[in-house]
Amino acid sequence: MKKIKTEKPKCLKKSFNLVEVVILMVLTCFFGILSGSIITFITIKKPQVKTVVEDTRDPYLKEFEDTYYNLLETYYSNLNNKELLDAAIEGMVGYLDDPYAKYMNTEDSLSFSEEVSGEYVGIGCELDQNKDGYYYISAVSDNTPAKEKGIRVGDILVEIDGKEVKNMDSSKFFSLLKGKENSKIKLKLKRENEIIELEVIRKKLTIKSVESSIETTYDKKVGIIKISVFASNTYKQVRTELENLEKEGIDSLVIDLRDNAGGYLSSATNIASMFIKKDKIIYQLDTKGVKNTVLDITSEERKYPIVVLINHNSASASELLTMALKESYNATIVGEKSYGKGMIQKANKLSDGSLLKYTVQEWISPSGKSINKVGITPDIEELDTTNQLSKAIEVLNN
Repeated sequence: MKKIKTEKPKCLKKSFNLVEVVILMVLTCFFGILSGSIITFITIKKPQVKTVVEDTRDPYLKEFEDTYYNLLETYYSNLNNKELLDAAIEGMVGYLDDPYAKYMNTEDSLSFSEEVSGEYVGIGCELDQNKDGYYYISAVSDNTPAKEKGIRVGDILVEIDGKEVKNMDSSKFFSLLKGKENSKIKLKLKRENEIIELEVIRKKLTIKSVESSIETTYDKKVGIIKISVFASNTYKQVRTELENLEKEGIDSLVIDLRDNAGGYLSSATNIASMFIKKDKIIYQLDTKGVKNTVLDITSEERKYPIVVLINHNSASASELLTMALKESYNATIVGEKSYGKGMIQKANKLSDGSLLKYTVQEWISPSGKSINKVGITPDIEELDTTNQLSKAIEVLNN
């Protein structure tokens, strides 16, 4: 078999001498450094994409934040950050020079919300504190857990859930009374020389803001509706009571708004629309000089004589309803000059449950009268509080 002879390429050497090895190492390092520099240079020069977030905050707000954090961090004694923030908000409210603006903490906000909503979770009794520091039952509502458990007016509250309440701060005391619907509360009461221990279940209760009755004189039936506050459910209560009175065949009506400090504008508006003819003006709104007219858009109306009874504590929504009935229904006003609050407030609830209330508009009467800081002068003045209702009935009978 013939062998094939192979030869190595002449350009390749079998080995390198020392000088050649050194030269190769230097060249390798040089090109390595050069290529690395090029790579690094390219990396550094590569354009960077940056996301710029523009700070759109009010610069004065930044000053406020800086002050807030500086005080918390460097003030010589410890500060409560929630209380510090509350004080700041109260300061802003004070700057408004608005007598109706108010900042309410979480607890006060809850009480306010319950009052204007017309509902609350509780056991159905009212409490006062005597001069000795004891809390006692001042009223018990019908159809409530307190009534069902036999709690009576005059009972002294000794303990709530095992905690003594004599001389307790009122805010802490009422926080113990409050709780979730269907939760239990343990009460220790003192009735004369007897100690009574009860377990009562809290329920959602409706605040009754409307009462009605009938006075019959000279064979005429005068219906009487007393409205204590304009809560969100007051309109429904008025409708129920009024329809019951009308079933009894009333000839006229007294709407008693004495000591009613106001409430929801919508509630007073809806009540007015039950009486006023469609397209008649209920009130007007003035928002920074721009006036808007609010008309009755319902087809419901009534035609019997009405007297509105007011006193110096009748304010806000009470005055709005009074002027609507006077100027757009021809009702007669009896009693004392009213308070004079013609401003409308907006309530903003904050994230922690606290509430900020401040003025946003002024309301004026259907004819364009402003009653703010002026009040409503009755058509027939009666300053004797014991005779005001009788005078209202007398006016209707005549």
